[in-house]
Amino acid sequence: MLTAYHGTKYRAALAIVEKGFDSAHFPKWTSDLGRGIYGFMAADSGLGLEDPGYAAKMYPKIKYHEDFRVGVIKFSADISNSDICDLNDEKMRSNLQQSRKNFEKAIHQQFGQRVRSGASSRDNEDGILIEMLIQRRKWHNWKAIVCDTYTPFQARKSNFPNTREVCVRDLEAIKVCTLC
Repeated sequence: MLTAYHGTKYRAALAIVEKGFDSAHFPKWTSDLGRGIYGFMAADSGLGLEDPGYAAKMYPKIKYHEDFRVGVIKFSADISNSDICDLNDEKMRSNLQQSRKNFEKAIHQQFGQRVRSGASSRDNEDGILIEMLIQRRKWHNWKAIVCDTYTPFQARKSNFPNTREVCVRDLEAIKVCTLC
C-alpha cells in the first residue's frame, strides 16, 4: 500500500475526498514523472527530505502564486512494489538516461510542438520521455512512478532533492482519501 499527500485548493480537496480523483482534471501537459496524480511520500529519515504533509501544504502556494486556504489530502493506493517505478534505483535511473539519449530528437520535437501549441511551460522533458516510452511499449506501464526531486519551497533552484514525489498513474488503485 502506497501512502502519499496531495495539496490543492481547499474546495478542490473537499471535492476529491467526496468523489475521488478524476482523470478529467489531469493537466494537458506532462509534469516531471508523466501523467497522473502527484503527491509527496515519506522517505527514510536519514535522507533529510521534507515531511510529505508539509510539502503537500506548501506546493500549491508555489504552483498557483496566490494566497488561499490549502487542503491536504492523505491518500492510499493499492499498488504492489512490482508496479512502482522507483527512479531512485540506480538501474532504473540508468535505463531512463540511456533511453533519453536514444529518443532525444523525438523528445525535443514533441516538446517544441507542445510549446508552440500553447501548452504549459511546466511541460517537462523527463515526463515526455516517460510517456513516450510507455506509449511505444519500450517501458512497463507503471501504476506509479517515484523519485526524489527538488521542490522550490524557499530557494529557487538546487541540485539536491528535498522531497520524495510520486505520480500515481492508475486512479483506480487509489482506495482511501482523507482530509488532513
